Amino acid sequence: MPPAQPGFGAPGAPAPAYGAPVQAPTPGVGNYEFNETENKIVSTLASRLMIAGIMSIAFGVISLFGSFLWDVRSGILGAPGSIATAVIGIVFLLASGSFKKIASTQGNDMGHLMEALKKMTLAATVQVVGYVAAAVLFLLGIVVVVFLWAAIIALFAIR
Repeated sequence: MPPAQPGFGAPGAPAPAYGAPVQAPTPGVGNYEFNETENKIVSTLASRLMIAGIMSIAFGVISLFGSFLWDVRSGILGAPGSIATAVIGIVFLLASGSFKKIASTQGNDMGHLMEALKKMTLAATVQVVGYVAAAVLFLLGIVVVVFLWAAIIALFAIR
């Protein structure tokens, strides 16, 4: 009697309810196919990512233009964060499309999942870089203000 496959029951037993292997796997990726329940979860994620992406783009653009209209200095300091927010929204939309493909196609769920995860990794990277740039600009702004105040105080002390 052959040994049972890891993760499955006895030989001849039905596969677990969480999905079934695809007959012709895509080269370089696993051969798992999501079932109807899993596809619904992934589809809901795709829809939420699309909404979050649209909102992120809108807030990033409004923040960028609003801060420049309000005050050029705040626009310069806030620009990296605003741009990062908009770019994250764009990447969320792209990831949303990849997640939708998981739920709406057959035969390449793992390939679509890996594509979506790469896009989510890009979104996280953009967010980190944008926020670090915003923090650096903020700190530089504080240094400039301190030096300007020191120069003003020194100028009045000389008179």
